[in-house]
Amino acid sequence: MGTVKAWVSDNYTGTMGSMHNSMQVAYVVFSFFAAFLLGGIKAMVVGPVAAALMILGNVGVILILFPAHVYWTIYSVIKTDRINAGLKLALAIALPVLFGLWLGLGIFGSALVALGYGFSTPWISTFEAFRQESESDKFIHGIVVSSTRAPTIDTLQNVF
Repeated sequence: MGTVKAWVSDNYTGTMGSMHNSMQVAYVVFSFFAAFLLGGIKAMVVGPVAAALMILGNVGVILILFPAHVYWTIYSVIKTDRINAGLKLALAIALPVLFGLWLGLGIFGSALVALGYGFSTPWISTFEAFRQESESDKFIHGIVVSSTRAPTIDTLQNVF
């Protein structure tokens, strides 16, 4: 707590200096909330499209390869000589439950990751505007560049 008091007394001693520092703090707070709001709007526009593409692609792969996984697993259990008939019977009883869990968790996990990616990437791209040098470049990148290019094209291209 003492360091905070020392910082305040060092930075807010003069009238003009404290006004300048207050404006800088207000600018940073305003910039953050403006970028946060803009990123949220972009996430609401682009997020569902990117998430839907990822969900459809990943779930399609899971469902298309599922019969091959089932066939190969059952074939391997039947053909192996390393386990006895009792364990093979136990696996035959347990495998449908395990296949159902695998399928359900795979689809759920894919949807969860797709939603996270679809909504977080446009938000993060908005905050990348703060890497620019001048204030006008930051503004242009935050509004124009990251609105038209980063969340729409990059996010959707990275889905594929």
